[in-house]
Amino acid sequence: MNIHVKSVCIDNGIIIFKKQDQAFNYMNNASSIEKYFKFSYEFGDKGQRAFLVSPSIEKLFKCMMNTPLNLRHYYELIPQFENCNLYLYIDFKLPPEKAEENKRNKQLYKNNLIDRIIIDEVKTHLKKTHPQVSDEIDSIEPLLLFSYQYDKYSLHLHWPLKTFHWKDNEHLGEWVKQFVIERFIFTPEFNYIDTSVYSKFRNFRLMGNKKFLRVLKQS
Repeated sequence: MNIHVKSVCIDNGIIIFKKQDQAFNYMNNASSIEKYFKFSYEFGDKGQRAFLVSPSIEKLFKCMMNTPLNLRHYYELIPQFENCNLYLYIDFKLPPEKAEENKRNKQLYKNNLIDRIIIDEVKTHLKKTHPQVSDEIDSIEPLLLFSYQYDKYSLHLHWPLKTFHWKDNEHLGEWVKQFVIERFIFTPEFNYIDTSVYSKFRNFRLMGNKKFLRVLKQS
């Protein structure tokens, strides 16, 4: 882990663990009046991660803002059996000829139409299956976290709902499979919603952060 990042974390009262289990054990042994938040930090070219336990979201945010842009590789850790917000991961490869054209023109792939279709479809089916959140889902826009490449479309969507949460990410995954994937308006260009993100413990990259390997390739 980078020395500067480690120092910034410690200065903000964030405890660093080498293993995920160590972080969870620490939290499970804390007193009932203490509340901690779980994050991870990617720092190795093989996807190594350190696991962070923060006394507040504000402390982690301060830590992140004091980290240089090229070192921001922070993730929220979504536990397997805890309540979670609505999130979605879209990921697909482009045809080789399109990828080559993008690379030749130094143009990263974007498609706002796909983004809009996804958002509208999810909102429509959420209001049908959970009408109690209709007003809230209409009043907010999801956070869009892109990972543009020449040959790949990758997008994380996160709806920060305050009035409703899924029991856990497994239950959310079942809803996505049943009410989004089976009813989705597919286009020839778009054909893949990644459902692997609804199992076990997931690392969800924070807004304003990049994958370690992406920075490594660009440097």
